[in-house]
Amino acid sequence: MNTDILEGNKIIAYFMNIPINKNGSFDVRNVSWNINEGTGYAGEFYYLEFDSSWDWLMPVIEKIASEDNSSVNIHYGTGCTDLFAWCTIEYRVNGKFYNTPRELNSDQQDLIKATWLAVVDFIKWYNKNY
Repeated sequence: MNTDILEGNKIIAYFMNIPINKNGSFDVRNVSWNINEGTGYAGEFYYLEFDSSWDWLMPVIEKIASEDNSSVNIHYGTGCTDLFAWCTIEYRVNGKFYNTPRELNSDQQDLIKATWLAVVDFIKWYNKNY
């Protein structure tokens, strides 16, 4: 697993307030959504699956979309020659506005990857602004 994915998954875990064990790993045994720990000890951030599982990623999307003046739009379709996938997040609170940069998803064909990229970018912006 590459370091960008590991770092992005850690950013999401902090955003979701997943408890951290004394050894620095995330304790996902008691999170409020149903996740599959079949890939190994899920407490290690190596096993966070926000980038590959809708069961993990959808609660994050629901948290973002539950805020007033926010929306998450996930798109998947076909163009003239290929498939395309993108996700846009719009968020407006107290005069601050976020909109997913167009170039972030411009070459994506994998829907969960496009959505994960938008979520990580949004959380980075959110952490800087709130």
